[in-house]
Amino acid sequence: MPPVSVAHVRHPPTGRTAPRRLRPARIIGLAIAAAALVGGCGTSSSPNAAGPTSASTPANATSSETPGSSLDTSLDPCNLLTADQVAKAIGMKVSAGKPKAESLSDSHDCTWSTAYGEGAEYNCAKDVTGVVLVVVGPPPALKERYPTAQSYFADLLTLKRATGSVQQVSGIGDGAFAATSATKKGLDVYATKGSVILRVFSSCGSPTTLRPELQRLISQALAKT
Repeated sequence: MPPVSVAHVRHPPTGRTAPRRLRPARIIGLAIAAAALVGGCGTSSSPNAAGPTSASTPANATSSETPGSSLDTSLDPCNLLTADQVAKAIGMKVSAGKPKAESLSDSHDCTWSTAYGEGAEYNCAKDVTGVVLVVVGPPPALKERYPTAQSYFADLLTLKRATGSVQQVSGIGDGAFAATSATKKGLDVYATKGSVILRVFSSCGSPTTLRPELQRLISQALAKT
């Protein structure tokens, strides 16, 4: 009987798996997160489409927050400052605070407008049109990604560093920073304390002049949380 040949069959190498593709839902979710991180009257520069992904702890943040405590966005920002406090800080008369609910995130803001914000002519490079205080929160769909205030605050800091200039601020809450944009006027100040993140900003005005004023206001607001 002639010898029977045995075909050699090539088996796929073990221990390897095909690279996983990023699901479209994940891509969309990150884009929504980036938009929400800078939400609030369009005063901050637009982030990269995917937004930040790191969650490093801010350099001056402390650990007073209870581990596992959830991010609290239930506060009414109009109850955290008065018109007199805002007027005293910026040296201008302002209207009563007007609330507004954010559409892209679980945030809430309150605006105190100056005469410029009510329609008077102004120079945005130097004139303050108003002050906005925001109780900051992520999009509802991404709440599980940010279980604590510190985790969301860390991504806010990362995003602002990527889209503008950031200066750490000491002595306010568990961590704070001031941020300017390369494409927008005004100034943002973010601060966190316990389970709350606040943002106070003016879309117009000199950042140098605004910084001590907004830092004073956000400290006063945090004191009521």
